[in-house]
Amino acid sequence: MSNEMMIAATVSTVSSAGLAGALALYWSLKREIAAHGRRLRSDREQTIAAVELLRATISRMETELAAARHDAPRFAPPAQSPPAGLSMNLSKRTQALRMHRRGEPLEQIASVLGIPRREVELLIKVQNAVRFGVGASA
Repeated sequence: MSNEMMIAATVSTVSSAGLAGALALYWSLKREIAAHGRRLRSDREQTIAAVELLRATISRMETELAAARHDAPRFAPPAQSPPAGLSMNLSKRTQALRMHRRGEPLEQIASVLGIPRREVELLIKVQNAVRFGVGASA
């Protein structure tokens, strides 16, 4: 074979190999595009199903809420707390006990805190009973 024929054969072989490689890449790309398309369609179908489920759940919850609002008046209102001033709050109890420990008379404690003297007496008796045991006195 001549030099020119060998070069022509080499060029032909390289061209064929290049063409085969290009075709392989083309078909590989086509397969990947098809796979992505299938995944996209699957994801879209799943999203549509999830949205429909969400819509159905919201509709059911709205129906339940409407029924609950309709039934609400049948329930008794919650018990109301006693009006202010009828019971001693924690702050007044603490103040009364501090004043008593300082030796202030019960009448003065009651008048400063604006509570009945008997309530102050009871508070001190309860405190002493807790502190010293049942049966203790003021």
